[in-house]
Amino acid sequence: KLPFNRSSILKNLGELYSLRGHVNLHSELLDPPDFCWSSSKMESYFTSISRELDVSPRISIFNKKLDYANELSELLRNHFGQEHSVSLEVMIIVLISVEIVFEVVSYLDRLGYVEIDRWSKKNVFGAAE
Repeated sequence: KLPFNRSSILKNLGELYSLRGHVNLHSELLDPPDFCWSSSKMESYFTSISRELDVSPRISIFNKKLDYANELSELLRNHFGQEHSVSLEVMIIVLISVEIVFEVVSYLDRLGYVEIDRWSKKNVFGAAE
């Protein structure tokens, strides 16, 4: 049994997608920010600082780690989906079994082995109406 539930897995998966979007799309870590466009010197400073701090390789490694976490979350999500499917299949099998029991009792009533009318004329306490 896993110590997670389906909603927490989906919540974490959403957080992973949000984090990836923030780092790759909304932050100005990969591309020079707008204020660098006003001066080529500022852009060269930004580029040299980014290169010295290894920003691009670090973001690449970060994205690989997010890929791994995403794959793990997808695996857990599929596991919970499969558990749900199995429980639905068990419920369907139980309902079909109940229907078969009713049909067998009805068939035995038609053959005269069981009297359904006798059962239906008794109230909850077993006394005749």
